[in-house]
Amino acid sequence: MSVKSDCVFVDLVDQISALYECLPSPEDKKNVQYWINHLSGELDKIKRNEYAQNLFDLIVNGFLKYPFNQPPPAGRLPDYCDIVNPRLNPFAIPKNEAVFRRDSEDSRILSRFKPPNCFIRQPGKRIFKEMREKCKQAKSTCSPCPPLCEPINNCKEVTRLRICPTSTVTVGCPEDIKNREEVEKLIDAICPATLLDEFAAQVARFTCDKGQEMFRFISKETNYFRKIVQSVFESLNKDMIKALDEEQARVKDNYEAWERFVLTKTKNEMDVILDIIPDFNWDEMKNNRSYLWFKIYPPFRK
Repeated sequence: MSVKSDCVFVDLVDQISALYECLPSPEDKKNVQYWINHLSGELDKIKRNEYAQNLFDLIVNGFLKYPFNQPPPAGRLPDYCDIVNPRLNPFAIPKNEAVFRRDSEDSRILSRFKPPNCFIRQPGKRIFKEMREKCKQAKSTCSPCPPLCEPINNCKEVTRLRICPTSTVTVGCPEDIKNREEVEKLIDAICPATLLDEFAAQVARFTCDKGQEMFRFISKETNYFRKIVQSVFESLNKDMIKALDEEQARVKDNYEAWERFVLTKTKNEMDVILDIIPDFNWDEMKNNRSYLWFKIYPPFRK
């Protein structure tokens, strides 16, 4: 079957092209382009669509793994289940998951606790079609919804959650106005970072009851998350204030002990000097330079 008449493959290629710029490295982009060109020449429709679907799923998740992180092999492609089989390809699974390999002793122990069969079968196209027809025939009690407008951001940007870059600041005392402003900025950046504000704005324009209920739920969850961040900030401040008080008390005790030692030593030395002054011979000091040393040093050693 030709590629042009394969609507499923053409649709997958269009979706992959839309998410092409989301890949992190230029090498991944180059490998994706190689795979699309190679799959376009594949004659087997089932094999071609299976590779394209798995490639699309990996791009949506934001990373590529074997075999798509390498250029495609020359010639006809094997079945996808064979090329990702760890027994045929040792690089199909990472090294930190080697405990689940067949030749591992731990794998035989873990195999005793595996469930018999935990695969969930998804409904086919016929069941989806019947469900859509039933939804059309069902009478809704709420008011009709207007058509959903296109989102502000492009589709390729909203497929994954994005982290909004915020400035980092050392957490200080609660009385510090600057630190409080930084924390407020961090809390306000939570909703834009997860695109919940944008999604809530789209839902809020719906007039149906379900849309309003969803909007209230989103607002409740975001407010709860903001309270969690605020409580974490306050607890960190309390711990820091306690640590600062303990450090300040320790420094104060050390300073007072050192001050007492210096004052005591100075007083003792001044007493020694005052005792020496009445018997001190100034004429002897002019003739003998070591007179001062022998006069003062022995009392200081006591």
